[in-house]
Amino acid sequence: MRAFSAFLRKELTAQKRTGKLYILAAAAVILGILAPATAKLLPKLLEAVGTEGSGMTITLGEVTAFSSFQQFFGNASMGLIAFLAVEAGILTGEYRSGTLVLALTKGLPRSKVIAAKTLTLVLIWSVFWWISFGISYGFTAFYWSMDTVSHPLFAGFAYWLFGMMMTAVILLFSSFSKGIGGVVGGLAGVYFGYSLLGMIPKLGKYLPVKLTAPDALMKGSEQIGDILPAVIITAAATAAALTAAYIIFGRRSMD
Repeated sequence: MRAFSAFLRKELTAQKRTGKLYILAAAAVILGILAPATAKLLPKLLEAVGTEGSGMTITLGEVTAFSSFQQFFGNASMGLIAFLAVEAGILTGEYRSGTLVLALTKGLPRSKVIAAKTLTLVLIWSVFWWISFGISYGFTAFYWSMDTVSHPLFAGFAYWLFGMMMTAVILLFSSFSKGIGGVVGGLAGVYFGYSLLGMIPKLGKYLPVKLTAPDALMKGSEQIGDILPAVIITAAATAAALTAAYIIFGRRSMD
């Protein structure tokens, strides 16, 4: 247990030393502020531009809490991409530097290595996501009535779960890839593969990408039960990817 704790502290310290934590913290704050700020200010800017010296009036629909959350989840993919880009090399970087081989030769079990990497990613993604969501939620609730949006917290949970699946994908492809290129390719392949399959009407409601598009849920045209199949499948896919990562990494040659 002491070896695991020491390796986990090393991981978190490395995140801070390399500046990754600061980059993701800044991205989380920007992502959280951007949606309510855009929903609040953009209509006024458009009206000012449309009327200034042109005699033209721009009529916009009423801005509500739903508008803000719709903007937030529309921007969320940028936050997820930022997180994946920063963390994609969490394991392959140590293959190149040789620090992982050194730790293993000193007797650190491979299971504890992958467990520490998993916990690091889970902690960072969770803090990143809930900070950004919390900021957006707070500003949205301050400026608009929440009566116009349904199940925003469950929508936030659903997107967090999708991000958890993608962190598992990082570990899965890192367990057998020699470089970060294989991990990035795997992430892109999984995301776009699910997106293409989601175009099949009867299949889309079961796929993880369903969790990244909560507009119908927030409008009230769908209920939580309608997306539970996607939640269950995403959780199962996450568990399967992590299990496979543990098995493959345990058998991998470090030469």
